[in-house]
Amino acid sequence: MQTMIEEILDFSFITGGQQKQNTNLEEMIGEVKELLSESIQDKKAIITTDQLPVAFVIAPQIKQVFQNLISNALKFSKPDELPQINIKHTFEAEHPTTSSETRKLIVHIEDNGIGFNEKDQHKIFGVFYRLHNKSDFEGSGLGLSICQKIMENHGGSIKAASVPGKGSVFTLIFP
Repeated sequence: MQTMIEEILDFSFITGGQQKQNTNLEEMIGEVKELLSESIQDKKAIITTDQLPVAFVIAPQIKQVFQNLISNALKFSKPDELPQINIKHTFEAEHPTTSSETRKLIVHIEDNGIGFNEKDQHKIFGVFYRLHNKSDFEGSGLGLSICQKIMENHGGSIKAASVPGKGSVFTLIFP
């Protein structure tokens, strides 16, 4: 109950009032790995990145997004396979002739977990929506809602793709 109350408060306090700053996303992933170190060690998870860039973001909010997504990848890992989480990025220009200032940063968080049915890809971002029974997997059903709200707060978006039994890919799009 305490966790749910804290997550509801986190969700309600996501606003545009905080300041964006240049933030090294690679260092941020290191901080998240430290926060989740016990789970990472227990699961013997392998987390790789491709040297994520500096981004102009509200650091505590984006750290929460990475923490939620990595935590979910660990939670929804297969019991008979070591979790592998790959985080990589690309840049995409909005128009082929535009300058670098209008590029979008695309970050993919890919795992080899249990996955989910594609028909549920839009539902999973709903407040309190759960794909799995609470007795099978802990959680309040707010984590992905928080991620979506934070990405919208940044003028970006989050998408999900998955194949049951093959894993999931969450894509963060930053303007």
